[in-house]
Amino acid sequence: MNKIEPMPVVENYRFSSVGTIKVYGNSVEIEEHTDALTKDERSKWVKSETERIEHVNDLFDKKFEDHVMEHGLDDFENHPLWFNGVNHYPQEDEPEKPEKPEAPKRERGDIKGFSQKSRYRMQKRMNRLDFDNLENLYSVTLTYPKRFPEDGVTHKTDLDVILKRLKRRFGNDIEYLWKLEFQKRGAPHYHIIVRLPKKYKLPFLQRWLGKNWYEVAQRFWDEKQTNHLDAGTQFKELTNREGRNSLQSAAFYLCKYISKDEENTPNHQGRYWGYSRNWGELMHEAELTGRELIQFRRLVKKYTKRNNRRMSKMVGLPVNLTIFGHWRFFVQALEWIEKVQ
Repeated sequence: MNKIEPMPVVENYRFSSVGTIKVYGNSVEIEEHTDALTKDERSKWVKSETERIEHVNDLFDKKFEDHVMEHGLDDFENHPLWFNGVNHYPQEDEPEKPEKPEAPKRERGDIKGFSQKSRYRMQKRMNRLDFDNLENLYSVTLTYPKRFPEDGVTHKTDLDVILKRLKRRFGNDIEYLWKLEFQKRGAPHYHIIVRLPKKYKLPFLQRWLGKNWYEVAQRFWDEKQTNHLDAGTQFKELTNREGRNSLQSAAFYLCKYISKDEENTPNHQGRYWGYSRNWGELMHEAELTGRELIQFRRLVKKYTKRNNRRMSKMVGLPVNLTIFGHWRFFVQALEWIEKVQ
């Protein structure tokens, strides 16, 4: 009597997944790759795919032989070979497929406003900062006088020039995030959160910024407006006073979204926000596999269930997502998983 072999136990695909955990100042980013295959699984898949191709080729050969035996070689072109309803040997006069047109390139002006998706992306970038670490962090405001540029190229060039002056004066390693807004009169102005390499006195920063922005904004003007020298800028230190975090207030203000139509906002302004490449504080990074990743998601699910039930349900799914929260909890969760394993 032949012995019946037991069915192989197929483990949940989640246990073979690989994930990257990046913990920032006030958020964590989870990237899970469920299509990761081991060396044995890859060899098994290649073998099965090779066998399938050989089987299909054998069927083609058999069909071709039967067709030739029935119709002969002379009449072969008038009887195209069909297999499973598909003509695998098309005629020579078959029309060629048209080439795919190139995708249109985005030009300045396609961005029509500060959308909800853009707001969410900016919120994720903003939450890479540690809201408890306000060391050498400042809020900068740049405004124009009565006369102001109406095209996006001009005031974006002014922003680029003032940022380059900041780097030359305070070092290339400064961190910054900027946001473009428009006043009721239609004049553009910029809000910038910047971290300098060391602490400076506010009067010095205010004088430096006022002088340089005055030179940048009116560098092509014949008649200068001297009252803009002091009134066009603001350099304010972000502090934590009376239990209120000024960085959280500034982040909320920058990330706010106004759903109503902004009649005073001109068209063709380009991007509404941006940041430096070194923006954010990477507190911890880890590679988790299988059960470790599932355990981490379960811990985060309990953590987020108190405030956001919808997000807690999303955490349990094998999707890439960003969760807002203080970095200390996520680091402690990773340390606990390392001890348990």
